[in-house]
Amino acid sequence: NQNLRKREMKNIILSVYAVCFFILSNGCSIKEAYLLRADIEGPASQIPLHTTKSLEKDKVSLSLRVSGTTLQHIDGNVSRRNKNIYTDSLYTGKNLGWDVSKFSMSLDADFKLGKNFALFGGFDFSESSQDVIIGGNIGLGFVGGDSLNAIRFDAGLKYQTMRVEGHYYAEAEFLPFNLDFNYIALVDKEDGYFNPFFSLTYNSSHKDWFVNPFFQIGYVSQDLFNIEVGTESNLFLVNDDITIKSTISILSLTPGVNIALGENQNLLIGVRYFHLMSVDDLENTSMFLPFAQIDFRF
Repeated sequence: NQNLRKREMKNIILSVYAVCFFILSNGCSIKEAYLLRADIEGPASQIPLHTTKSLEKDKVSLSLRVSGTTLQHIDGNVSRRNKNIYTDSLYTGKNLGWDVSKFSMSLDADFKLGKNFALFGGFDFSESSQDVIIGGNIGLGFVGGDSLNAIRFDAGLKYQTMRVEGHYYAEAEFLPFNLDFNYIALVDKEDGYFNPFFSLTYNSSHKDWFVNPFFQIGYVSQDLFNIEVGTESNLFLVNDDITIKSTISILSLTPGVNIALGENQNLLIGVRYFHLMSVDDLENTSMFLPFAQIDFRF
């Protein structure tokens, strides 16, 4: 009797394994997905600003920057197709709302590696309706010029956290029985993304001038949100997942003045102009970000 019970239990376990294997090997397939609405919070990414006072003497620089923005909300339309029929039938107007952080504060460190190279990195905090939003950057700089003028090229990665709350509609198929089903899923998360950037900065460095001008042109590609449809729904997929995402490119122009506060301290005052480029039909594509930055050189 004991052997019979063991044999029956073994058969039950094998049957359960067989059912699980059948289900897992014949999972779901996502056919299509549409964004219904996404509300995001976070800043428009600001790249670091490095000016050069001396090619020989600058070894370590610390920069503390505070900035604001004149544009605090942007509407847009996100679709995997040029014409999102399902979304358009439910919503009139835009399906993307971006609450841009009103204020940001950053701390950056710049380390010279010889006369013409530098390694830099830092972090920043941005305002939101809940907790602060964290970002950071790391990269390499290439410096050139003379005793009166300096030019610097920076390239690196900008890490930016964004919050997204929204919902999407998906069409899927359960493969074992070829059953089609549709569902609407909610998304409420905070994700961080690494975005490439580069910049070119010119500044004058006249020692007998109390005020020296500077100008920076920069570019950064910023992910606003990224939703993996099947993964977000906790489905077992047997095909490639469908991604709903929004990415913008920011072209920045930054003029300003560099005021000497002492031998090793400078105050930078300027305004960033951002031109936003995207395929997501943004309602506003321009913003201004006034800022003040204090540099400490060691």
